[in-house]
Amino acid sequence: MLAAAPLVALGLCETRGSDLRVFMLLYGSGWVLFFMYYVSVYTAVQDVVEPRLRATAMSVYFAAQYLIGSTLGTTLVGVLSDYFAKQEMAAAGAVAMTDTFKGLGLHFAMFMVPIMLLVTGLVLLMASRSFAADVRHVSHVPADASLNFT
Repeated sequence: MLAAAPLVALGLCETRGSDLRVFMLLYGSGWVLFFMYYVSVYTAVQDVVEPRLRATAMSVYFAAQYLIGSTLGTTLVGVLSDYFAKQEMAAAGAVAMTDTFKGLGLHFAMFMVPIMLLVTGLVLLMASRSFAADVRHVSHVPADASLNFT
């Protein structure tokens, strides 16, 4: 996540008059790194939740992910897109909204994505600090026992 954020941001910076291949390499690499988080988060949820509650925990996780990310995230990007499009139109002194202004508005609004990747990465990093203790608690392993997560 933390490596994905700057790659996505750099990819977005490359879209103005740059080579499309550079954008695709940076933005695509960022998304590959982003999707790697699923591998660790899904298994971490399973490791820190009692077996009888794992299905419930995953359903709550998915509900929150899709309600917050898919609903609020897309709405926020849309609102920001409209805002930035109007800002670009006003800066140009235009009186009519064109596709160019809409495109610029969406481009600037998309910078919300790397910001949220960074925030999510930091939250996951903070959560990882208590992971071993959470696993010990659920599996009833003594605190002085060593856990190997490799």
